Amino acid sequence: MKVKFLLGLLAVIPLVLGGCTNKCQTTTGGQADISGMTPKQNTLETSGRNNIYFNFGKSNLTKDAKEIAKYQASQIISNEHVTLEGRTDERGTADFNMALGLQRADAVKKELVKNGVNGDNISTISYGKDSPVGNKADYKDLEEYHARNRVVTTVVDARG
Repeated sequence: MKVKFLLGLLAVIPLVLGGCTNKCQTTTGGQADISGMTPKQNTLETSGRNNIYFNFGKSNLTKDAKEIAKYQASQIISNEHVTLEGRTDERGTADFNMALGLQRADAVKKELVKNGVNGDNISTISYGKDSPVGNKADYKDLEEYHARNRVVTTVVDARG
């Protein structure tokens, strides 16, 4: 009984920590509704490995981030289109954060291409600080909220 509970908890944790996009909603039973996602979206999003996090004010990938990008590249098939959504925390000017979000998305794109993804099939976009992940009020620790928003989210588009 405890094992089943722990396995169920482990399956939900990446969704909570990785943050669901509008394509992933939790049902009343606690299960993620992934019916509208492509198989690769399902794999990346439910694995919690669709997000690559960054240090404050940085756009370089850490060793862990490079491993996640390598995993992502292995899950993306050759004709799939991917959008990399760069975000930042709320500190700094809007212009600085917009540029930093794009630098982060470009860094992930470079790593995906290095690992075999066709660069022509990758789009990058920056939301800067204008489209935060989650609601600040939901976090007890402001730094945790900031860390969750220093991210590039890989979205495998339905088109291919």
